[in-house]
Amino acid sequence: IATTGVWVSASMGSVLPIIAIATVVASMTEIHHRAYRVLRDREDHLGGLLDDAATGLIRTDVEGRILFANEAAIGVIGTDPLDRTEGRNELLMASLIAPGSHRRLHRGLRAAGNGRRFQCELDVVVVDGSSRIHLALFSPVRDPGEADSVLITMIDIDSRERRTRHRMRRDAE
Repeated sequence: IATTGVWVSASMGSVLPIIAIATVVASMTEIHHRAYRVLRDREDHLGGLLDDAATGLIRTDVEGRILFANEAAIGVIGTDPLDRTEGRNELLMASLIAPGSHRRLHRGLRAAGNGRRFQCELDVVVVDGSSRIHLALFSPVRDPGEADSVLITMIDIDSRERRTRHRMRRDAE
């Protein structure tokens, strides 16, 4: 077998290196496809976890344009910010927040844009026009090769906060 290999390589001249390169390229292509499938499966799994989370998760750019919202966040804001079927423009986080909370929103976006975490309460305007108090945690997201973004984790604390404020008013009387 070794003799045959030597004879083939001797008679084929420069063709053997081309065959070897083609074999390496085919192997690398298969490895790439396998890695892509694994990555896609992981992203699908992670996307499912994010959508199933009870906590509202909103990803924005540092200017506040919404890039992603999970199902819990969509339930609060009443619309899918990525739905372009109605010809809407990009949805800005500021349009979902009561005017009294705009300053805190901008401080959170600025802090996360500078690489720091920031936590505050925001009054989020819901579908019926009322507002609900949410605890918001702004976290910087650094993705290599992409612009920086902000992950805003929002927890509805409206009922608890209103009960606490009611109790404080009652105790003050």
